[in-house]
Amino acid sequence: MNLTTGLYRTFQAELTRQLREKRIIVAPRQGWVRSSPHFYVSPEEIDGMLEALP
Repeated sequence: MNLTTGLYRTFQAELTRQLREKRIIVAPRQGWVRSSPHFYVSPEEIDGMLEALP
């Protein structure tokens, strides 16, 4: 699964910082914030990530 969310660049850095503070690993990518959960990430953890998005 690959979840990407298109964001304005000025918001990208702030969102990346906020998610990392919550121990959600994401990467800034050319105006996007990329998360790439793998098979060992539980559905509850994915739900938590989605709930953490503004």
